[in-house]
Amino acid sequence: MRRVSFFKILYHDYAAFGTFSGMFIGIIALIYGLWMKDQVAQIIGGGLIVVLGTLFLYRLIIILRLFREGEEVKGVIINKWYYRDRGRIDYRYAVQGEIVTSGWAIMRNKVNRQLEKDMEVTILINPHKPKQSIILSVFEVKWYLAFNNRRDWV
Repeated sequence: MRRVSFFKILYHDYAAFGTFSGMFIGIIALIYGLWMKDQVAQIIGGGLIVVLGTLFLYRLIIILRLFREGEEVKGVIINKWYYRDRGRIDYRYAVQGEIVTSGWAIMRNKVNRQLEKDMEVTILINPHKPKQSIILSVFEVKWYLAFNNRRDWV
C-alpha cells in the first residue's frame, strides 16, 4: 500500500490547496461575525467552512483512494500551462488498449515546474474510472532532489 503525506497533497494539488485555504477565510469571517455580532458574516463564514470543507474532504478521499487502490501506468505529458501560482498538466496514457487523455490542476512549485512536455511519467489511475488520475511521479520525489537543479528525478 502506498502512503502519501497530507502536506504533499496540499503542496501539489491545486483543488485540495484551494479548498483548504478557503476554509481559513470562512473561519476568519465566522470569528469576525461572532466578535462583531454580525449575523451575515457568521452565515457566510459558516457556509464557507461547510461547503469548502466538504469539497476538501471529497478531494482528499479521491487522492487517498488513488494511492490505496490505483494502478500505475506510464504516460506522456502532452501540455503544460501555468498562470501565477497554479497550472494544469494534460497527459495521455493507455488503459486496456484505449488511449485516455486527462489533466490535473497543480500548484506551481519547484517539483512541478520540472515536468516538461513529451516527458514520460508514472500515472496513478482509478481502475473503475480510468479518467480519474494523478501523476504519481511528483509524489515520489525526495525533497533533497526537489530543491536541486536536477532534471533526472522521474
